[in-house]
Amino acid sequence: MDKKVKALFFIPSLEGGGAERVMAEILRHINRERIEPVLVLLYPYENSPYKEYLPGDLEIIVVKRASDSPLHKIKQYAAFVRCV
Repeated sequence: MDKKVKALFFIPSLEGGGAERVMAEILRHINRERIEPVLVLLYPYENSPYKEYLPGDLEIIVVKRASDSPLHKIKQYAAFVRCV
C-alpha cells in the first residue's frame, strides 16, 4: 500500500460562515486511507460552531499570538511558516 500524503489545510478561524463550514465538510469527508490532513488555524476553535463536525483524529495546530503588536504578529507569521 502506498504511503499516505500529508495535506495541510489552512483557514484563519472556524468562527462561523460559509468558508468555515465548507472546510469542516472537506475535512470530514476526505479519504483518510490516502490523505492525512492537518488543519492550521490562527485563532482558537474551542467555541466554534463547527468544532463538533471536525473528525476526532484530525491534527489541529493553532498558531496564536499574544497580542496585536507588530512583534507578536511577526512571531505568529514565523510559527505559521514553520508549520508549512
